[in-house]
Amino acid sequence: LSLLFVPPTEGGGMEIIMKMKKAFSVLMIFVLTIMLIPQDIFACDLKDNCQSLDAGSDAVLAYYDVKTQTETLITEDELQAVVSNAQRKRSVDTAEFEPQSASEPQEQKLLTKKEKQMFDDAKNNTLEYYGESQKSTRAIDNRSLVSNPQADPYYRIAKLYFSETTNAAGTQKAGYMGTGFAVGPNLCATARHCLTDSYGKWVTDFKAYYGYNGYNNTYSNCFSNVSGYIYYPQYITGTNADGTITTDSNYDVAYVIWGERTVEKTGCFGMSSAISNGMNLRTAGYPGDRDNGYRMYEAYGSVTSYTDQRLSCDNIYCAGGQSGSPYFDNDYYAHGILTHTRMLNSTQVSGESSGRRYDYSLIVWLQNNNYV
Repeated sequence: LSLLFVPPTEGGGMEIIMKMKKAFSVLMIFVLTIMLIPQDIFACDLKDNCQSLDAGSDAVLAYYDVKTQTETLITEDELQAVVSNAQRKRSVDTAEFEPQSASEPQEQKLLTKKEKQMFDDAKNNTLEYYGESQKSTRAIDNRSLVSNPQADPYYRIAKLYFSETTNAAGTQKAGYMGTGFAVGPNLCATARHCLTDSYGKWVTDFKAYYGYNGYNNTYSNCFSNVSGYIYYPQYITGTNADGTITTDSNYDVAYVIWGERTVEKTGCFGMSSAISNGMNLRTAGYPGDRDNGYRMYEAYGSVTSYTDQRLSCDNIYCAGGQSGSPYFDNDYYAHGILTHTRMLNSTQVSGESSGRRYDYSLIVWLQNNNYV
């Protein structure tokens, strides 16, 4: 700021100077007040589609509140402060929390005819594609039927049903399905592309049927009261001319926050940042190419490659509908979320599975904020 000195003249020159000084003092008080406000209280109103404006910011995590339709951003500095504090208290370089079995009896509930018809009319959500396969033929389909999805640990996995929606362009989108799984007291992990439409808007009208069994049309628990989401804001990288979004597959995960505590009914998987090539993992979910997505299938394999953000299990087969399935070990710790398959050629997918791995900083942040 710069001040312009006006010498006193006849006709009230000195009075003008005093008014300018008073105005400047008020301005400086306002500026100093703003500077003292903690930056993490600022929230972004998504009704104005400001999420795309934050795509290039230093935010590394975000929370979206469904009721207020606002987004709160967590910066890299804020996240690292939490991580550094945790590292001072720990002697290991991995982060994890333990899985938990359901403590309340699981009661089977028969699906109504209306719900059954919605399932019949819905489409299974397709997997996203990530990179090209190094193989010349499709991967071996090693999936097998889970005969009782209401047994442990399968009752921790949910079939997600999304109702018909109207997107920002006014186009009606038919109902579709995906997979999710319980982590923490009231979280459901899944793929981000299951939860947002092609215009980046959150889909909030959906239900999670845990332990769903299409053979006899039953499930163990159902939840639909969504209060918010935790996610990576880097997922949305830009906006096309028609309003559709461009995305980064490395951040294609999100965590649904239910408006009630669920872990006593659903149990939950643990989370672990440990990873290594050859680590034995399995996955379970609801593939659309088997029994029209009505029944749960699982597959066993191992980690074939990984980066700081992703893991690949080329020997675990997947298809549309399995987006959001957990990669978990024999102790029921989830090490990542299945989100993608590879392309065999320009028109055919390989069936090799890939997804987002769990990293140290995310688990520590969830623990620090009492989400797990």
